[in-house]
Formats: sequence, structure tokens, C-alpha cells
Amino acid sequence: MAVSILNVGMRENEGPLLEAAINASGSSQVHTVANPTEAGRWACEHQPDITVVDVRWLNGRGIDFMRWFRADHRSAELPLLALVEQHDRNHRHQSLRAGANEFISAPLDVYECQVRILNMLTVRAHSKLLNRVALMPAEGINDCADFASAREREILLRLARAGEYRDEATGNHIVRIGKLSRGIAEVLGLGEPECTIIEAAAPMHDIGKIGISDSILHKPGTLTEAERNVMKTHTQIGYEILKDSSSPFVQRGAEIALAHHEKFDGSGYPYGIRGQDIPISARIVAVADVYDALTSKRDYKSAWSSARACEYITSQEGAHFDPVCVEAMFAKLRSDAFI
Repeated sequence: MAVSILNVGMRENEGPLLEAAINASGSSQVHTVANPTEAGRWACEHQPDITVVDVRWLNGRGIDFMRWFRADHRSAELPLLALVEQHDRNHRHQSLRAGANEFISAPLDVYECQVRILNMLTVRAHSKLLNRVALMPAEGINDCADFASAREREILLRLARAGEYRDEATGNHIVRIGKLSRGIAEVLGLGEPECTIIEAAAPMHDIGKIGISDSILHKPGTLTEAERNVMKTHTQIGYEILKDSSSPFVQRGAEIALAHHEKFDGSGYPYGIRGQDIPISARIVAVADVYDALTSKRDYKSAWSSARACEYITSQEGAHFDPVCVEAMFAKLRSDAFI
């Protein structure tokens, strides 16, 4: 898919890495600009699918450019991707306030860039579809049910990313959780509509963490018992955020947020329910979430091999995890040649 990318102010040595990620995403049209006036004029004339702005650019001019970009009606709805230093929370927050939709971190990681760009291109495609729908005659609206579904899924993904910014997890995590949860649901034979709903809702499992204070969420070292109890409330916070929606995607998201830390033997939280009383969506996400966490690298741990993670999960069958969901996940991983 050929898309238009505007690269504003990125340092010369980082441009090739960005272009490598863009090319890996199937994109081909990259326009690089150093002058903010020229960049703004080009964006308004060409309506790029993504504008990448280096927030470190010329002592804050990147932030100023994004504010201008959002204030102009011709570019107000166009996707903005901010490049920030990896641990610079101040620039992240400034970028959000200035209108950024997504972040990539310096030093650049090609795979992270690729996934985030693909996510943004998906949102951009939905936006273009909305514009086409607005111009349709009344008799064509009946063909737009798929668009309505896609819009709801986009909103869920955006909410999930809000929680991700607070938790500093990787953007890939929420995408992988959705894909793996869908795979488990397919093996279980839940049917296409339910599999689609679970894939869209699974990334919402930790949305409640946006209600946990930084002093607990980002505390180095072990939490106290009182702090652990506060952390556990993220399940109920997530449920409160999502409950009472008419959308089946959001309804399932509320169900998963509340119950994904329940355990098959009844020793989980918040309510200590067990076995089949735990919604199947939450049982699926519970095992998918742990597998992805174990096999992912974090600042505080190295990534486990798939085999090691599966060995641990096997040891928890019937205790933490529903054995049926475990076997379904293993079948999915085998089919994808992960184990």
C-alpha cells in the first residue's frame, strides 16, 4: 500500500531507520522537510497519511509545529507521530497536549516503528472511509456496517493506548494480546463474530491502570501489601470505565477488564470466582496476557523463550489457567510454528 509520509525535522542519521520501517510497512512516498513553514504548507496541500515530528527538533520547535498543525483546520484531523527520547516523560506529555496520536522512541527501533506506523495507517484508512461514507447517497449507507464496527474497534484501541502510556508497556503488547486471544478463541470454535469481538476487546484488559497513581504504578522494587491491594483495583476501575455501553466490543472489554486476574481455582481477584464462572473471554485473555508478558523483554527482565513460557503455563493449568484455554493456545502457537 503506497501512503504519504511527511518527516519533519528528524536528525540526518535517523532518517534512514525511519525509512526502513516505512518501507517494511509497504509505504513508499516519504517527504522530508527541515523548515516548519514549508512542512506546514506541504501538509496542508498534500494531506499526508502520517506526519512524523521530531519533538527534540530545534529546542521545542517540534512541539510548536504540532500545536500549529492541530490548530489549522486543513490538518487538524491528520495523524501525528511524535519522536521522543525513550525516557523523556515531559516530552511525551507535551506531545499529547500538542495533539500527537502516537509515539516512537529514540534511539529508533525499526520493528517498533513498523508496528506503530501500521496501527496509524489502519486508523487513517478508517478516517478516509468515514469521509467517503459522509458523501454517500442514502441508499448506500446500508453497506457501511463494517465501517461502524471498525470505528468502535479503533476507539477501543485508542483507549488501550491511553492505559499503555501510563504503564509504559510496548505498543506491540496490546496488538499481540488481541491477535493471540483471537487465535485461542478460533481454536475453541467460538465463531467469527465472537472471535472478532474478543480480538478488539482484549487490549482493554489493563485500561484501569490509568486510575493507579504513579507512585505505585512506577515504584521501583516490591510493592507493600497495601500498595498491591491498590494495584488490584485496576480491574474494577477498568470495568467502571467501560460498563453500560451498547457496543458489544466495549461490553466484552468491561468483562475482560474485570475478570482477567481471576484464577481457575478461585484464588484470583477481585471476587475469587472460579472455573466456568469466569467469563470465557477473561479466561482466554488471562493465558494470552501471561504468555506475552513472559516472552517479551522489559527493562527489568529478559524475554523467555516460547518453550520456557509454555512450560510455566503448563505448570499452572487448573490453578491459574483454564486447561482448555491453555491447550487451545498451544494449538495456536504450534500452528504458527512458535513451539
